[in-house]
Parts: sequence; structure tokens; C-alpha cells
Amino acid sequence: IGAASGAGTTPGGDVCVLNPYFFVQISRLTFKSVYRETMSFYHCVEPASRGGVGLCMKDDFDMRTVIRTLGLVVGLCTCTAVAGCASQPIALGTESQAGLEAEARLRSQASRLSTLVDEEGWTLSAGPADAARQFFSRLINGGDEAEDATDPVHVYLEAQGANAALAFHEDLARLTTLAQGVADAATTVGSSSAGLGQATLTQDLAAAENALGAVRRAEEFFIAVSEQLDDVSDAEARSEALETFADEKSRLANAADTLAERRWAAQSNLGLSS
Repeated sequence: IGAASGAGTTPGGDVCVLNPYFFVQISRLTFKSVYRETMSFYHCVEPASRGGVGLCMKDDFDMRTVIRTLGLVVGLCTCTAVAGCASQPIALGTESQAGLEAEARLRSQASRLSTLVDEEGWTLSAGPADAARQFFSRLINGGDEAEDATDPVHVYLEAQGANAALAFHEDLARLTTLAQGVADAATTVGSSSAGLGQATLTQDLAAAENALGAVRRAEEFFIAVSEQLDDVSDAEARSEALETFADEKSRLANAADTLAERRWAAQSNLGLSS
């Protein structure tokens, strides 16, 4: 029946288009067989509708006529609905699938970004463990020398040596690519028309905000690194790289705000329904 009715899918497998011609043929055959009995029923009932007396012979009308007539009506309604599908194909599940894929990308890339910043130490604010080490280092070695040894920017520049400027561009470019991926995924999730529950939106928002926090810490770090580099000829290129990174940070912040609004709306709807 599917082949005869013109059912099919696109190469992506997500669009189904039905040809109503098959159903029209069936309805046409049914109409021919039912028409005579339907008209008999009409001539029987029509006088009674005007206050007269309707007379129906048993052979002229029985319950089979009603059943066949109802079948014809249902068939015609089906053809009308299918014709609408044929004139405007519907993508089945495409929007929902895109939303799920965007959520997976958002959480995966947000985790990668946060892990990268933490593991590489691209931050000016030390964690509790680092703060404790810095405190004891100052007690043992003295002030200035200990601060230089534990300062993240100083450690970064010492580790890169003569290639510090090149490392700056490579590391910032890698971080910018990750931030762009998180911002794109968060924007897709925030603008998706698929229904997302409060729990799902909470996880998506947490991933976006964690990534945004890591991006802000890394931005401060690389600005400080850029200020310590001595290569004046590369100053403009470093400034442009930082501006690009700041643009992705703004996009991610806007996407996080959108997710927060959707979560608030989902929470409000849940409260109203309960």
C-alpha cells in the first residue's frame, strides 16, 4: 500500500510524502457502490423533513447503507488530510533530533573547555590547593621570589620561553574554537522549538555557565600574558585575537541568558500545572 500510495522518504529519511491519488481511487469505487442506496435513503427521509410521511422499503434501505455512507465520509476526510500532507511535507522528528544533538554538543564541549582551562592553569585566581602552596612558599622562600615562582603568567612565560608569542596565539585560538562551539550549541538549544523539561534545561544551563566562567577566567589570564610579552610588532595581532575571544564570550553569555529564561518559563509552567 505504501508503494502504491506514493509513500516515501527523502535521502535523510525524515520526510514522508503521501500521494492522495491512491485514496481517491478507493473512494471513487466506494462511491459508485453506495450512491444508489444513499439516494434511496434521501428520497425516503426527505418528505418526512417537510412534515410529510416518509416510506422506506426494506429492500431500498438498510443499515448497510449507513455503514457504507459513513465509510465514504471517512475515506473522503482521509484523502483531504493526506492531500494536505502531500502539498506541505512534514519533517518528522527533525527538530527534536537537532535539539538532542545540540544538547550533547553543549555538555561535551563545555566540559572540554572547563577542563582545558583548569588543567593548563589559564587563570589568575588560584584554587584552594594552589593558594595554600603559595602561602607556604612565601613563608619559606620570601615574598618576591615566591610570588614569581607561583604567578600563573610568570609560569606560563617561563615554560614557553622564546616561543611565548606563538604559544599565546595557538592556545588562545584553541580556546576560542571551543568557546565558539559551546556558544553555537547553547544558542541552538535555547532557540529550539522542541519541548525541553526543567531538569534538562537546568543541566544545559549549568554546562553553559560553567563554560562561561572558565572563559572569563581565561580571558583575564591571556590579557595579562599579552601585557607581559615584549614583541611590540605582534601587539595588534594579539589585540585582535583577544577581541575575537571576547566576542565569543559575549555570544555564550547571551545564550546562557536565553537558557535561563527558558528554564524559568518551564518552572513557571510546571508550577501552574501543579
